[in-house]
Amino acid sequence: MTAIPTPARTAPRSRFDRPSVLRLMLGHGATDFYQAAVPALVPYFIATFSLTLARGASAVFAATILSAVLQPYFGWLADRRAMPWLTTSGLILAAGGVAAAVMAPTFNVALVAVAIAGIGVAAFHPEATRAVSLFSGARKGTGMSFFTIGGNIGFALAPIIVVPLANATSRPILAALCLLSIPCAWILSRAMGALPRERGHTERSAALDATLPHDAWGAFALLGVAIGMRSMMVVAMNTFLPTYWARNLHVSLQSGAVALSMLLAIGLVGVFIGGRVADRFGAKRVIVWSFVSIGPAFWLLGNAHTLLQAWLVLPLLAFGLFAPGGVMVVLGQTYLPRHVGTASGVTVGLAVTFGGLAAPLLGRVADVNGLHVMILLLAACAPVMAGLAWLLPDRRHE
Repeated sequence: MTAIPTPARTAPRSRFDRPSVLRLMLGHGATDFYQAAVPALVPYFIATFSLTLARGASAVFAATILSAVLQPYFGWLADRRAMPWLTTSGLILAAGGVAAAVMAPTFNVALVAVAIAGIGVAAFHPEATRAVSLFSGARKGTGMSFFTIGGNIGFALAPIIVVPLANATSRPILAALCLLSIPCAWILSRAMGALPRERGHTERSAALDATLPHDAWGAFALLGVAIGMRSMMVVAMNTFLPTYWARNLHVSLQSGAVALSMLLAIGLVGVFIGGRVADRFGAKRVIVWSFVSIGPAFWLLGNAHTLLQAWLVLPLLAFGLFAPGGVMVVLGQTYLPRHVGTASGVTVGLAVTFGGLAAPLLGRVADVNGLHVMILLLAACAPVMAGLAWLLPDRRHE
């Protein structure tokens, strides 16, 4: 788990290191599986502890709140010293938190456990995304799309595995699945061990800094708002889509979990295409057109009256939500080339944080007005996101 030391900061790699990127992809998939297990456990918490939608969604909030504070801090640390052990320990901590939440005797204990899982997620992402950027060479969009696909696979597998096992008789099996984090962490450590040990920001060569564009903090802040709004939509689907499927379309909760997994699986294709298109035509185009498609997709889903109508809209929604995922992280690193770890911590942190903070509020809207109204509210936010994306500068040629 220890990086190989080198005497000085190395120049960015020019080649695409596929084995290392694939190992990071696996680690991301495992970490995000445990992250996605928290919203997948919400129906179980609601049924077991007799909770409202808003109260059940507070588990997502609990998993988010410490992560919100710590993830940018971990990114700040990643800019100053190599800490590859954060990725492996973060993965194991996330798994342990989920295992404890599954076996929790009360909802309050479960809240503490998912908060611990959130700390693990926060520790993993900044150093891992920085590593992907280094291993991707000039093909950063492609590398980040592979990394994001790994996370989306984890998100896709979580509902179809967690929902059926989240019951009184099967939950020990679900808790035991968290032991799979150990071999995944070992594989991940092989990628992190291939990184050169880079010195901190204050020790970096002035000549190397002089070759980098200046940080664009204003553009980065604008991107952060767009990322936060998108994350609200992604977390809303992860948390409430199975329940919407069951209550509004009158099918089983397990069918809703399958629908969520299909949404995320289709999103894998969107992530890959988004990364390739961004490498060729620029990140801004991918983000703008993805956000333009989200509004109609949510409007159609909120007004779906049959199961067929809902299924037909899922591909459009999946592409709109997930195609810009990895692209936005890469764009954030482009805006802050001198603080890549900070950019990774904030962009990925916002993707966890804002959505988790919004989940109880969206649950309250659903409790009072219905799940379809909550979805239509998301549709109303989409034009604002598209407008923000249109204002983003494209730094491909700097």
